[in-house]
Amino acid sequence: MTKNITMTIEFKWPWTMLPLSAANEWISHIQEGIKPGDLFYGKKIFPSGRREDKKIILIENDDDDSYAFLIYKNNTSNKFSLKVALTPQDVMEVINHDHAQAMKKNEVASSVAVRHFFVSDNSDIFRVANTKFERLLRGSIEKKTERFAGKRVRAAEIIVKLENRKPILVLRANYCYLHFNEKGILDYDRFMKDGGIVADAGLADIFAEKVQGNLINAQQKFAKRQRDNTIWWKPSMQLERNILDASIDEFKCKRL
Repeated sequence: MTKNITMTIEFKWPWTMLPLSAANEWISHIQEGIKPGDLFYGKKIFPSGRREDKKIILIENDDDDSYAFLIYKNNTSNKFSLKVALTPQDVMEVINHDHAQAMKKNEVASSVAVRHFFVSDNSDIFRVANTKFERLLRGSIEKKTERFAGKRVRAAEIIVKLENRKPILVLRANYCYLHFNEKGILDYDRFMKDGGIVADAGLADIFAEKVQGNLINAQQKFAKRQRDNTIWWKPSMQLERNILDASIDEFKCKRL
């Protein structure tokens, strides 16, 4: 799948990129809440980012690259409303405005950020900027990487805690494979399919359909085997240490 992208959203505090490992969960939640006649109903949507100090999610309509803000009534409610469709330029105006206001208030509260890394066949670690990763994920012909053309690449998504906008602690690490075609373009459809399998594997037992005997949760067990054997990978102790240290700027790695 190839898409022409004219502008990439650059997230600035108090806006952050949503962890991609949670994308499918958000997509399911949002699609359940969008009713016929609502903005983006029946569209192919993707959650891009969130405002950390308020419960607001930025979602993208993958069909035409328009955006909308999903605004919750309060921090504890699951009910939301959608603000009108926006262009990438409109979104950046909002993000820049919110960022400027936050800086005026000298907001230095703790927040979180997402760091992405690729690992080569010889275990070299490459830091991938969020803006570049998002373009790669969208399958843009303008954003491809010949280094990984035709390969299954080990990737790491690290969630870090920020204090005064500096990384101080690793909160979560997720290791998965990403697939690139012969032109070096990331296979977005494969990524979303794998994300669906991971979501199925992580379903709580209380939601699983119960049947007689030992055939309980067979679908979930099958999804777990797929996830563990073909989607997730496990780094060596030293490689993981280097990746985690790189995520908090304590290990120098290359940049893609």
